[in-house]
Amino acid sequence: MRSVRALDHGDRVRVLVVDDSVVVRRSVSLALEADPQIEVVGVASSGELALLKVDQLNPDLVTLDVEMPGMNGLDTLTELRKRRPDMRVLMLSSLTQSGAEVTMEALARGADDCASKSSGGHSIEESINLLRDQLCGKIKQFFRFHRSGSEAAANQEIASNPHVAGGRKVWTGAVEAILIGISTGGPASRAASELPKPAPGRRSRSRDVARAWYCVHCTR
Repeated sequence: MRSVRALDHGDRVRVLVVDDSVVVRRSVSLALEADPQIEVVGVASSGELALLKVDQLNPDLVTLDVEMPGMNGLDTLTELRKRRPDMRVLMLSSLTQSGAEVTMEALARGADDCASKSSGGHSIEESINLLRDQLCGKIKQFFRFHRSGSEAAANQEIASNPHVAGGRKVWTGAVEAILIGISTGGPASRAASELPKPAPGRRSRSRDVARAWYCVHCTR
């Protein structure tokens, strides 16, 4: 399993954008570069070129289209996993919608996450804004950014007070139920099996709940 990577102070996430459409490459690049913590270090129009650019530019993450001439996105993903098993790969395509067969295939081949291109009917500016809102959070979830001294001190103060988190009070009474959200392809059975056993006189349905939620999530 690939762990969250800590970035040094001042470092940004280095991204390679791969898509056979020049309009999409430009739109994705503009969307990502609007975030000060992300840097687009290069673009590629095919899977073959993407493999060359990865060796040359050493990006932290690749956004990868599915349908491309020559080597398609899924085959490129398979090759990337052989060469760079620790590098993050985000599939970005009109085909990778929630529950789509190609999404399941991409995750099975080692994609870290999938996102869908915006549908038609939007202006270029609107499309860029939609891409930014969708992609930046997905990309930054895989990295831990260096925090300033004031931020670190504030976080330490919150952590030292068991009744406060993010400026809000935390419930300290008895807990009747726990709901765990598991992403598509996540280790549902392992998460449920590692929960502590219920106290005497209480009944646990954690495994049944986890499995049921997992099935709904995968098929919705």
